[in-house]
Amino acid sequence: MEAQPTGGVPSFVGLSAREAVARSLEAGGVLALEMVGSGRVVGQDPQPGVPPGEDGRVRLTLAGP
Repeated sequence: MEAQPTGGVPSFVGLSAREAVARSLEAGGVLALEMVGSGRVVGQDPQPGVPPGEDGRVRLTLAGP
């Protein structure tokens, strides 16, 4: 099993998809980002600070230009 980041999921809100990937890598690269839409991140599940599930999946909703 892969190690999970401590302190919970970082905030991705306001970031572009590319910036979100970079932030995930900064957090240890163990998060599996699922991106829906395009533009900037307007929502995420789980919320910032909440530990990710065992699979490390974080759903990001993107919208806007």
